[in-house]
Amino acid sequence: MKSKVIMTGFALLMLVYSGWRSYDYIGGNLAGVDDTTRFIVSVAFLAFSEIGLILWLHVARPQSTTDTQETTATIVIWINFIGILILGLGDLLRRNTLYEVDLSYLDPILLLAPWVLVAINLGSYLVYTMSDSDEQLDREERRLRHEEVGLEMEARRGAVRELRANRDAIGQELAPHYYNDIKGRITGRTINRFNRKAIAINGSAIAAPDRREGVNGTVVTEQPPAELANPTTARKPKSP
Repeated sequence: MKSKVIMTGFALLMLVYSGWRSYDYIGGNLAGVDDTTRFIVSVAFLAFSEIGLILWLHVARPQSTTDTQETTATIVIWINFIGILILGLGDLLRRNTLYEVDLSYLDPILLLAPWVLVAINLGSYLVYTMSDSDEQLDREERRLRHEEVGLEMEARRGAVRELRANRDAIGQELAPHYYNDIKGRITGRTINRFNRKAIAINGSAIAAPDRREGVNGTVVTEQPPAELANPTTARKPKSP
C-alpha cells in the first residue's frame, strides 16, 4: 500500500511538469486573445490531458461496473498519455533555442492533437455512461415497457381487423335489436300522443253543457251528470 502511494505521488509530480508543458503549449498557440482568456482556456484544456488521465485512472476505471466501462477507461488512459507526450513534445520544440531541428512534418499532428484529445474524452464519457450497469437495467426496463405497449397495440389492431372483416355479419345480428328498440320508442310516443288528444277531447265535452231549444223558443240547458262533471266524486259500484 505504501509503495502505491509513493508511486502515485511520484506520478503526480511528473504530471505537474507535463501539465505545465500542456498549459504553455495551448496558451502559446492562442493568438488574438487577452491573458485572462488564454489562462482560462489553457487550464480548462488540462481536464482533457493530465487531469483527465488522473480521473480515468483513479475514478472511472476502479468504479466501472461492466466490461465495456473498464475497457473504455483503459483505452482513454493510454490515449491521454500519448496526447500528453505529443503536447509536451510540441511545447519543447516551440521553446527550443539550442538546436536546429526540422520537424515540420509534425505540424499537422501538433495542430490536431488538442482537438483529438477533447473529442476522444467526450466520446468516451458517453460510452462509459451508457455502458453503466444501472443504465443498462433501466434500458431493459424501457424495452420491456415498449414490448408491452407494442403487444397492446397489436391486439387492438387485430380487433379492428376482426370488426372490419365481420362487419356485415355483426350488423345483421344486431339489426333486429336496433329495429325493436326504435319501433318501441316510436310506438310509445304515438300512443302517448293519441292518449293526450283523447283526454283533451273528453275534457272539453264534459265542460260544455247540452243546449237545446224548448217550447215557445225557450232554450233548455242540460247539465251533464255529476259523475261526468266531477269524476272524483262519482260513486263507485258496490261490490256484490
